[in-house]
Amino acid sequence: MTNDVNFAGMNLKIVIFLCLAFTSVSLCAQPVLSTKSKKAIELYTEADNYRVRGQYREALELLNQAIDKDKNFAEAYFRQGLIFKMQRNYPKSTDLYLTGLKLTPDQKRQKAYYYELGENYLLQGDYEKSLQFIDRYLDAEILNKPKIDQATLWKRNAQYAMRNIKIASQFQPHSTERYR
Repeated sequence: MTNDVNFAGMNLKIVIFLCLAFTSVSLCAQPVLSTKSKKAIELYTEADNYRVRGQYREALELLNQAIDKDKNFAEAYFRQGLIFKMQRNYPKSTDLYLTGLKLTPDQKRQKAYYYELGENYLLQGDYEKSLQFIDRYLDAEILNKPKIDQATLWKRNAQYAMRNIKIASQFQPHSTERYR
């Protein structure tokens, strides 16, 4: 009888330990947002539901409200940047990413901004700025191979464009009179 009680007590301890372990792992897996405002988080979450459904106007409206609740809510600026990027408004997207980046002291989180800014500047034809952010991203990222590969491709594209702009600017066509 004593062994049965000890065995049951030990099983209960194991179950409690496993529950605590899984709870702590799931809590660590959830991203910590830069705001403490519950209302801003609620608006941000609702906005993201609209964003993934392609309802950008509604999402932007909710994200603006979230930012009104907390002007330092970096993730809300990032989400706005994503939406404007999907709408191909790269200058607006870039401005929002830069604002979010300024509000993000954590280097691990900054690399997402570097990645997006590197692509935005590339798409806008600002190859030097694109290279600056792509290099920052490649220095910071060590695990995400698909994104590293993509950033490396963007880097080669920006370098190629810069070389060819230089060559094209040096081009001086000859007079066409002799071909008449």
